[in-house]
Amino acid sequence: MSRVEGTGYLEETLRNQFLEYLIDPYSADFRRVRYGSNGDQSIIFACGLVNAKNRMGAYVGFTPFFAAFAHPALNESDASIVNAGPAWERVCQLSGL
Repeated sequence: MSRVEGTGYLEETLRNQFLEYLIDPYSADFRRVRYGSNGDQSIIFACGLVNAKNRMGAYVGFTPFFAAFAHPALNESDASIVNAGPAWERVCQLSGL
């Protein structure tokens, strides 16, 4: 994985990917987000922390995540978001993210 600088369109794409995974995606607060890509930059990877509200309206605390999605410029909608634990956090660290 090579590192990609976070730009507005990547941040917006990442936020949009969480729409179907979070109960209140508009409350999502992202921290320490780092982006990477495969060799031709057709796939973007993101590692970071996300905090969002639950059904009771309370924030649940920052949770590590790993996301992979098609580069926004390709107009692809495939995405995968993993609630990451220590293993993915280590993968992100080893990859320089």
